[in-house]
Amino acid sequence: MSSLVRMLALACTIGLVGAAAPDAAHARRRDSQTPRAEPKRKHTSRQRKRAARKHRRAARKPGRAGRKRTRARHAGGARRRARAGRRQPAPKRETVRARGAATLHAEAAESSAVVVVAEPGATMDVLERRGRWLRVRVMGADGWVTRTSIASPNEPRAQPARRRWAQRRTDQWRPEDARSPERATADEGGRGWAGTARDRFAPAAPAPASGRSTPMSADRTPDPPDLAHDRAALPRWTLATSASVGFLAMSMDLTTNIEAGLGNYVVAANAAAASGEVSARYALTPRWLVGADARYAFGVSRPGIHYEPSAGGPAGDVAFATHEVRGAAEVGASFGDAARPIDVLARGGYLYRALLVDDIDNVAHMPSESLRGAIVGAGVRAYRVAGDVNARVDVDALAGGTRAQTQNLEDGTEPSVSAVWVTARMDTALAAGMRLTLGYRFERATTRWSGPSRRVPDAMDAVRTDTAHLVTAGVSLTL
Repeated sequence: MSSLVRMLALACTIGLVGAAAPDAAHARRRDSQTPRAEPKRKHTSRQRKRAARKHRRAARKPGRAGRKRTRARHAGGARRRARAGRRQPAPKRETVRARGAATLHAEAAESSAVVVVAEPGATMDVLERRGRWLRVRVMGADGWVTRTSIASPNEPRAQPARRRWAQRRTDQWRPEDARSPERATADEGGRGWAGTARDRFAPAAPAPASGRSTPMSADRTPDPPDLAHDRAALPRWTLATSASVGFLAMSMDLTTNIEAGLGNYVVAANAAAASGEVSARYALTPRWLVGADARYAFGVSRPGIHYEPSAGGPAGDVAFATHEVRGAAEVGASFGDAARPIDVLARGGYLYRALLVDDIDNVAHMPSESLRGAIVGAGVRAYRVAGDVNARVDVDALAGGTRAQTQNLEDGTEPSVSAVWVTARMDTALAAGMRLTLGYRFERATTRWSGPSRRVPDAMDAVRTDTAHLVTAGVSLTL
């Protein structure tokens, strides 16, 4: 039994060894057929230089591989830019709403040309901000508006005016209803509209031939627009300053009871003039406004008045200078729309003027003198009468004025003075906030003295008429 077991164990061992032998032989054959990997060689400095030269030549003359690399580089940059654009959100558009009829100007100044007038409540895109001005786009046009023309975010929208009850009911009335027995019965019973309201507002017109009903409101003329909404776009405060130079031509005509010598004369002179003015205006409401202005003018005449006595004697020139200070306050009303408003003003103020002779001991014995007194007047200002041209006309008169002359050279005692000034001015845009002004002023003053003259012996009741024409040109700046 034991020998049998030993034989079986030996047979199993021999079988296992025989089965493993073919696998080992196959593995040896496979290893012999696989090529052996050679060790990686290191590049020498000469080889690296040769590769660098080859790369530079390829960069100068890109072939197929170079073009592929260029396209890949450009595509990568485009992808990076696209990703960056997706990461950055688009800027939010800022919009505002017009409070009234917003006036768009070509420049950031009220005196510049008007581009368009936006309707009340119109939505405008904000393009730029500059101080109290905003550059907006509306109705396909760009322009500048003031912040006062823009409604605040919390301000409610303007609601349309509500109609009267009778008007609302009569707007629904139809001409054929007047012939309807059912409607007539309802009116008599008091269950329909008020008959008096229908008779007052309904037109006595037959129904149209087409048989369609015509609403009552179609025959009614619409009410004129409220000018207050148009004026709401104008600024409340306006401050301006101006400077000008000009030419003054003046004459004096004196008449007394003495016909010869210094008792009767007519003299004329020309002078160079310069002036400066500051004015302010404040809108109390869209209709009413107040304002004030102050003006200083200076003139000098060289050689001055040329005097030649008619009865013989020495002749000579009388050089002089003039100074004028004027201040006035005004109140008025504005008419028209925001595009072409017209201001009508009443004025009141004070005037002081001095004529200073260089040499008191002149050949004509002409004295230095001053004129002062209150002034009253009226003015009209029209804006954009022709394109971007503004016009202004003022008429002032002296009320209770007095004239004083150099002591011992008076033409009489108790002088009484009356004077009137008419001023016309036009201005047009010159630059942003700056305008070119052209002006003309006419003046006529009459002075009457009673009593004897100290300048001319035996002269009595002297009357002198002064006339002046002033032409100016200058610039004004709106602040």
